[in-house]
Amino acid sequence: MPSQTGSLTLLFSLLASSTCLLHVQRNEIRTFDSLDGLWTFVKEPYNGGDIGIDNQWNTKDLDTFKNATVMPVPCAYNDIGASSELRDHIGWVWYEKKEMVPLRDRNMRHVLRFGSVNYFAVVFVNSEKVTSHIGGHLPFEVDISSKVKFGAENKITVAVNNTLSWSTIPQGDFNYQKLNPRNISGRILSRLPDGAVKNVGNFDFFNYAGILRSVQLVKIPSVHIQNINIVADHTGSFLFETAASSLDGIQVEVNMFDEDDNVVSFFKIFPV
Repeated sequence: MPSQTGSLTLLFSLLASSTCLLHVQRNEIRTFDSLDGLWTFVKEPYNGGDIGIDNQWNTKDLDTFKNATVMPVPCAYNDIGASSELRDHIGWVWYEKKEMVPLRDRNMRHVLRFGSVNYFAVVFVNSEKVTSHIGGHLPFEVDISSKVKFGAENKITVAVNNTLSWSTIPQGDFNYQKLNPRNISGRILSRLPDGAVKNVGNFDFFNYAGILRSVQLVKIPSVHIQNINIVADHTGSFLFETAASSLDGIQVEVNMFDEDDNVVSFFKIFPV
């Protein structure tokens, strides 16, 4: 039963399952490893179709590619360096990171979390697709526990496409350019190559692309808090809902503290 102080009214709900992205944190229950840093980076040809997807670059070691370089994560790949080719790139780029996962963590759930990838992302772990995501405005995550090799090196591959259209947010015009060939001294020449395209955004800011926010490998117990929703109003009522991955045989304890770290209310829920 809850305790009450003054006019404070507490309402409590515990849900067995829900989908939400809590911010990463380190405490006695959960932790995370940062995957920020230099990732192997490979750029596909400009508007080159789906060359990497069709040829299963996710199964290959991107380090061995002739045009492989490194790219800091997080950053916008088209806003770093002085290359106009990279700045104006339209289409796919590929990232790769190798990460050792200790054997001691084998009993933890492993969740791969991206703060932002713009615009369309396909994520692979040890060459297998684990998720895809559209839009760089929200974080996303995926449980990769079944794909992780514990006590060994793991390969994380991310394919990113920055092409905008009328169905993306923000929107953009994707237009093939008119070549306008001309006869110059008996030679038919054009200022543009075959298949030239122009992706013009209908907005007043730069189309930043790539892995734009931090990447973490989150480690949590098999039974864990998935979501906390708190609603308080001017009448003194206080409502919170908590979603957990499982409630089978689990005792749940909730404490509420005031500004001086004194416990003002608590709940204990025992398994039935």
